Amino acid sequence: MPTTYASAHQYPVTDSELVYLSVTIGQGALGSTLVLLAGNHLCAGTGIQSFPIGKGADIRGKLMLITSAMSATQVLTSDEVDLAGGASPQSWTDQHAGNPGDNVIYACTVLFV
Repeated sequence: MPTTYASAHQYPVTDSELVYLSVTIGQGALGSTLVLLAGNHLCAGTGIQSFPIGKGADIRGKLMLITSAMSATQVLTSDEVDLAGGASPQSWTDQHAGNPGDNVIYACTVLFV
């Protein structure tokens, strides 16, 4: 059974600015990420870099779910979420201890405000 960690955040947007998402699975863990916006598939992959989410006016009030599933290769696992293009860039890193071979899921929600 995987271990699951969750976090919730808000991200202020600007109507005319395009918001970009990057997600990094850290500590050498092997895994992938799935991103949903308002319940719809947005993107997925092993490395998401500067993916355009949408303009602030179009995403304000919507909830984004970022789920990263990984297999630990070290005693730590981490998942970093970076957003740019809103009122100011923000970054969140969740990091937890574990054991090599552990299956870990990080679930991060972001409400665009």
